[in-house]
Amino acid sequence: MVNHATQKCQHNRRKDLCKDCGGSLLCAHKIQKSYCRKCGGSAFCQHGKRKSYCLKCGGRLLCKHDKRKDKCRECCTEIICQHNNRKTYCRKCKGEKGNLICSHDRRKDRCHDCRYLSPEKFREVVISSMCFNVFALPEELLNSDDWYKIS
Repeated sequence: MVNHATQKCQHNRRKDLCKDCGGSLLCAHKIQKSYCRKCGGSAFCQHGKRKSYCLKCGGRLLCKHDKRKDKCRECCTEIICQHNNRKTYCRKCKGEKGNLICSHDRRKDRCHDCRYLSPEKFREVVISSMCFNVFALPEELLNSDDWYKIS
């Protein structure tokens, strides 16, 4: 038995899904046959919606509250906050443990102000966290202009 998912074409894609090679699972519209509305793909119900999300068909990705399982506050209290957002990205919940929004109202990993601290702020953070002995560092390193950049 051949596993088609492991067969790669010259474009380093799955051979049966490659648009350039004309994969066997693609329709005339260059879309995977099961997901093409024009061809009547098997992923859609008679209501014209994806079967897994159709309320009338009882989609498997819907919860008992008729919402998407991954976005229902009643079902996913550990993921969804009281503002109906993901807890890790909610701007109103910032400052809570595990939240990825910084004090500058940006994502922490994309905030320029958080990534590049001033020398004074960096010294304050280092001393308060006691990550290493700041007094053991050479004086020229402490006084240089770019030693504080976090990358």
